[in-house]
Amino acid sequence: MLIAACGVEDPSTAGDEFATVEQGLEQTAIYDAVRRAPVCNASVAICNSGSILVGRAQLGPEQNAPNTIGATCADGTAGSFHGDESLDALKISTVDGSNLAGGKTVRVDATVWAYSTTNALDVYTSPDGSSTWTLAATVQATRSGSQVLTATFVLPSGTAPLRAIRGQFRYGSGSGPCTSGPYNDRDDLIFAVVPGAPPVDAGVDAGVDAGAPFDGGLIINPSFEQGTSAWQLSGTGFAGTASPGRTGLRALSLPNSTNNARQMAWLGGITGTAVLRLWYRNPTGVGGVNVRVDNLTGGTPTSVSCGTSIAPTNWTEFVCDLTQLSGYQVAVNLSAPSSVLIDDVSLFAVGIPDGAFNPTGETFVAQNLSNGDFEQYFAEWTSTDPSPWISMSAGRNGSTAGVITSGFSPMPDPSDAALSHPLAPSSAFTVSAYFKLSYPANASSLTLKVVEANGSSGGCGSPAGSDTAWTRVTCTFFGSADSRTLQITAFTDNGQRVLLDDVTIEPIANPSFEYGLTGFLSTANAGFDATPGTSLDGAVNAVLRPSQYAPAGISVTFIRRAGMNSVGLAYKWESACQACANSTLTMTLAPPGQATVPLSVSQLSAVNRVGWWSTGVSLANVPVGAPVTVTLKAASVVPAGTTTEFFRIDRLQLY
Repeated sequence: MLIAACGVEDPSTAGDEFATVEQGLEQTAIYDAVRRAPVCNASVAICNSGSILVGRAQLGPEQNAPNTIGATCADGTAGSFHGDESLDALKISTVDGSNLAGGKTVRVDATVWAYSTTNALDVYTSPDGSSTWTLAATVQATRSGSQVLTATFVLPSGTAPLRAIRGQFRYGSGSGPCTSGPYNDRDDLIFAVVPGAPPVDAGVDAGVDAGAPFDGGLIINPSFEQGTSAWQLSGTGFAGTASPGRTGLRALSLPNSTNNARQMAWLGGITGTAVLRLWYRNPTGVGGVNVRVDNLTGGTPTSVSCGTSIAPTNWTEFVCDLTQLSGYQVAVNLSAPSSVLIDDVSLFAVGIPDGAFNPTGETFVAQNLSNGDFEQYFAEWTSTDPSPWISMSAGRNGSTAGVITSGFSPMPDPSDAALSHPLAPSSAFTVSAYFKLSYPANASSLTLKVVEANGSSGGCGSPAGSDTAWTRVTCTFFGSADSRTLQITAFTDNGQRVLLDDVTIEPIANPSFEYGLTGFLSTANAGFDATPGTSLDGAVNAVLRPSQYAPAGISVTFIRRAGMNSVGLAYKWESACQACANSTLTMTLAPPGQATVPLSVSQLSAVNRVGWWSTGVSLANVPVGAPVTVTLKAASVVPAGTTTEFFRIDRLQLY
């Protein structure tokens, strides 16, 4: 149930996806267009498929056939509807009435239409809602016609939040979870489970979070900690997951060029940048990685391809600019010419509000947003909703999340319900928030707005939201000496309640320099460049133009938070004199005002480096909660005016 601020239960919310599910409740699955199968997203005691699975292939017809994860196992097409075999419904429940969880004894009830007693039902389980299947039971039909076949077994333990069962109703003998046959019907049912304890893999530190706390943005299951859940797989000999990953315990393994991993994402409503990032490595040092992103909506371009032939043995980041596909639904395809491991795939799309390219040079020290995760309910927040709600069980990380009743218009209206949080006077800052729909909508968005003391305001909106995954929204605001208010509103075309969680002020306001040097202190010979095609991320990069007599530098101060282990950047050296002696780029970490006493230094040689490179410096010597200044300084032995030589800087990030 949803708990109102006054503590009174609203009976009208029964069945709401955000409700705290009491032991013994049942949920009817909804079709997931990404996973291509029905899903129960809430942790309940009973998950049933409803009427989604009735029929087989075109016989019936079966809705969304074949209803197998990734549509990887097609049904047989012979015969007639309810004259020949079909698997019409699946239901999984716990025997003791508690919520579904690993280690529980469960019962699967399959409603089938049998041709004769030669038909049999195979029940398979998947530990992570992916394509890995283990046979749990086989049950023979007892007669022709409609009947319910039942199997009982122990659900395997594991850490993945989603599991799956597959029912295979077949004619005659069979072997494997996708036995070919003209009368065979296979259907999957994905369901949420109560989280279990993470396993300890050999060679992996037991303290590593098996949940891989990596933000994939628009990518579901970005670190493959749920196996290959949400990814559609093609090719033969797919190797599944490997341990250890770059973060967490797993990584995707593509053994050769015939294999492909695919996931859809929605970039609708974006007018700014869209960037795909992934980390990869090849233990054999042969081959690189290929990315192709298809435009599923129509229009130009039909796809964007990028890749690299570099085959590092250590984890290396690869970046692909997808800004050309802003506004479209896309499908991300990952492949490789030879064996490769892939991990931490992310896709972020960020609109660029008015006021970009404003190099104020103001200093910036980020502050945390108090109770941005709603774990203290509405403390610090105010709501214009006459019945403000807190979800007690559906938080993105913790247990709770805020709830906004959405308006019906994409344009924010004064009558829309809003959540507001006070802001202290500050310099430039970026707000990040996550939202999730309670059920599907044809159109949706979240708006972040800052209201000044004089009543003026400015802000930006988000990409379309999802009822199956959290959507990230970011918006950058310029500094003010006055107190202000952060105001958040939501829009859906069906006026539903929307979850809101993890509202934070980002530690670095302008990491990709889309707002020039806003938020940075700089020397006179540091600037920025918005020339098309020169940036790694977005449209702008910082430029450091050193000479023999005048080093160039920029610096930014931030607070180290828990989970921040390193600060990294991308850099590119450009020179008309490839044979010139070394120029260097130095990254220095130090407490504010003590730049001459660095905590850590990385010296980067620019000679013979072509294209963008990345590096990072550890934050291990910076206490959590302490401020630290990052200074980037470029130096050159080339006299001023001798040649054109400079560094481009982009994607300053904390990870």
